[in-house]
Amino acid sequence: MNKMRIVIFGGTFDPWTSAHQEITERLSLSYDKVLIIPTTIRYYKINKQMFSFNERFRVACEKTKHLANVQALDIERAVNEDWRFIDTLQEVIKLNGSENEYFVAIGSDSLQSFKTWHRWGDILKLSKLVVFRRPGYEKEFPDIPYEYLNMSNPISSTLLRNKLQNYMSDEEFEDMLDEDWYLKGKHYIEEDNKVKVLVVIDMQNDFIDGALGTKEAVAIVPNVKAKIEEYHKTGNPVIFTRDTHQKNYLQTQEGQNLPVEHCIEGTNGWQIESSLDTLDSKIIDKPSFGSLDLAECIASFVGLESIEIIGLCTDICVISNALILKARLPEVPIICDSAACAGVTPESHKNALEAMRSCQIKIK
Repeated sequence: MNKMRIVIFGGTFDPWTSAHQEITERLSLSYDKVLIIPTTIRYYKINKQMFSFNERFRVACEKTKHLANVQALDIERAVNEDWRFIDTLQEVIKLNGSENEYFVAIGSDSLQSFKTWHRWGDILKLSKLVVFRRPGYEKEFPDIPYEYLNMSNPISSTLLRNKLQNYMSDEEFEDMLDEDWYLKGKHYIEEDNKVKVLVVIDMQNDFIDGALGTKEAVAIVPNVKAKIEEYHKTGNPVIFTRDTHQKNYLQTQEGQNLPVEHCIEGTNGWQIESSLDTLDSKIIDKPSFGSLDLAECIASFVGLESIEIIGLCTDICVISNALILKARLPEVPIICDSAACAGVTPESHKNALEAMRSCQIKIK
C-alpha cells in the first residue's frame, strides 16, 4: 500500500472565508487527503462567537463537497477544555493509520507562536508543518522546518469578526446569527476570490534534451520557469502534467506509430526538468496526449477566471489539452503563451498555434 500524504487544516472557521476556500483548494492539489477540522472556540471569553460548532461544520462540508480528496471532520465537536491540538493529531493518525505521512497547515502568525503550543515538539515528531502567508508575519520565524504554501488571499476570520462587530449593532449582529451567513452577511465580506490556473504540459527531460528533445524545447525552459514563478508570486495554482508510459510502450498504439521509448515511469527522462518548481503543485500523470483528469481537476475550482497553458509539445499534448479544456469549460478564457511552448518542429509549432487560435484560444 502506498503511503498517503495527509494534511490537517484546522481553525475556528468563524466564519468561513474565501481565504479558507483558497487554502483548501491549494492543499487539495498538493496532498492526497485534506482534513478540515473546525476547532472548539475558546476565544468566546474575550470575543463574540459568530457561529455554533454545528453551523461551522455544516459550512465547511458544504464549501468543500466539490473536492473529492477533502473531508470535514467533527473530531472536536464535544471535547473538554483540556483538549489540545496534539490530541486532535493523535486521533487523526489513529483513524487514518500511522503508516501515512502527516502535515499540519497553519498561518505564518501561528508559526511565530508555534513553540508556545502544548507539546509542540511531539507535534513535529508526528507531522510536518505547511505554512501559508499572513500579512505582517513575514519575518522572525522560529527555527522550525516547514513547507511553504503560496496564496494571494490574506483574509482572517478574526479580523473579519472584529470588522463585522464594529460595523454592526448588537441587534444586527445577533440577528445575523439566526440567518444564513452566505445570504444575509455576504455584503459585509470580501468578494469571491478569482483563480487563474497555469497548466504546464510535459516539461520532462525526455522532451527537452532526452530521447525526443529539441533545441527549441531547451530554449523555452527559462520562459517556462519565469511563468511558473509569476503564478507562484500571485498565489495562483500551477498544475503540471507528466507524459507517463510503461515498459510495454513499444507494444502500444502510440509506440507503434512513434517507436521511440520515452517518459517511461520512474526513469530520469520521465522526471520534470529539475529547475522548474513543482512544490505546492499538483502533478497529473497521463498515459496519452490529452487528460480528462486535468480538465475535471480544473473544473473543480471555485471562481475560475482563466486558464493559461504552456509546455511541450505545442502540436501534440499542448493542443490536445487546450481543446479538451475548451470543450469542458467553454466560457472560461484559455490562453497559450507561444514563447513558453515548443513543437516537434518550428513549423508544426506555428501550425498548432494557428489551429488553437481558430478555436478561440488566445495566443500570446
